[in-house]
Amino acid sequence: MNAKITLIPVGAVGPQITRPLAVPGMSRLPEDVAGWSGHLLSTEAMGQTREVNIEGGWAAKRMALIVDVSEEQYGRTITTSAYGYTGELFHKDLSIIDPEVRVTFNRLVTTVTGKWSTVEGVHTATHVVNDLHLLTKPQGEAFTLRPEDVLGRIEVERVTSNTISNTPYLDMRASFGSIIAGVPVVLEHPATYLNTLGDALKAAHGDNILGGLDDSDQVFSDARMRLCTSVNASNDFIKALLEQTNWRHEGTVSYGELLTLFGPDVTTVDLVKANALQVEHPTSDAPEVTGDLESATGAIAMLITRAVSGIMGRQGVESVYLESHTVDGGAIFSEKETFADGPQVDWEMDGDVEELPGFVDEVNLAIRGIAKANGLVSLTMSIDISLATIATVYLSVNDEETQKFVFPMYASALTSNLITDSIRELDDLARFTEMFYTELTTVRMKPIELE
Repeated sequence: MNAKITLIPVGAVGPQITRPLAVPGMSRLPEDVAGWSGHLLSTEAMGQTREVNIEGGWAAKRMALIVDVSEEQYGRTITTSAYGYTGELFHKDLSIIDPEVRVTFNRLVTTVTGKWSTVEGVHTATHVVNDLHLLTKPQGEAFTLRPEDVLGRIEVERVTSNTISNTPYLDMRASFGSIIAGVPVVLEHPATYLNTLGDALKAAHGDNILGGLDDSDQVFSDARMRLCTSVNASNDFIKALLEQTNWRHEGTVSYGELLTLFGPDVTTVDLVKANALQVEHPTSDAPEVTGDLESATGAIAMLITRAVSGIMGRQGVESVYLESHTVDGGAIFSEKETFADGPQVDWEMDGDVEELPGFVDEVNLAIRGIAKANGLVSLTMSIDISLATIATVYLSVNDEETQKFVFPMYASALTSNLITDSIRELDDLARFTEMFYTELTTVRMKPIELE
């Protein structure tokens, strides 16, 4: 097992909030089911905000970190990149870290690199196979809102014949059977969440009908099995944490344990370079305004950041800077760094990107879809985002004053919209899913179009 640790100093960010994934009002279901993805994108459909805390507070000095672990399996190289952060650091030299300081892992990206020979020589390609947020159970009651959790909730209710009450019989899969839960980052974008849930329900329903059955209970069970998320214990990184630390039950490890398992190859990114990562690209029309996360513009900024970071993880892009104006056309990309298919990607410094079209197309589609779903005439933005450190967003909606938002990507799992402290969110999604299933199987579907 080859491993290395990269440490990156990160400074203060403002207080952070989260909005759990919620559903639109269901008093009237739209006849056109295809339009639901737009409704789920709407900021009006989002739940109430909740302030999110981090050990030491958001103003604390700490290190973001990346642990890269590579292993060889059947002629392929499997690499796990674990992104996370330390607790508060007090030493003037941030590279001197107390071995007892706790380390929290925030995000797990797994890639597979294969090689093959051709007449032109040996070719390699790297593909992302997993991109998970690692949700750590907070103090008090907490529930995850993954599609599999919602379907599991429906299963439990039907099996036990319980009605929704203040003291329901809970499925432990949705109430943290252990302290760590894996959530595919891409599902934090509401349109992707809906499409994933719908695809699983349609496939399970089709198999049910082919088997000569019409059993909705079985459909929900089969759909859940199609969506189960596993933090893979056969992975060398996870295996080391599970077997040699108390990570599963504590949600953190000490920095000393981290060095024992994956050291001594530790690189501290130069402080000047690290600070440069947190300096916004200068734009003459972007005033120094701290955005209001509670506002509609703040909700849109969070939604865009979630959508773009999910696409980045799945497409193998570790950092990117882009500018976008929905009136003028697609986003302009530059200064990108990839960890998948890197040798095959020729990034252009100016203008539209010619290579890796899937990434560009998905980002543009997500931004336009968010603008359309929220009835925005125009949306002008720049976003500088690194999966390891922070995202800085300048955003103007409908030509209003530009606001600046800073999101701590090193702790982005804390603000995931797929965790909540209220079972009502889970129950609402369960009711929505049952109605969604009814519509899917009784209304002729049209292709979902966000443009």
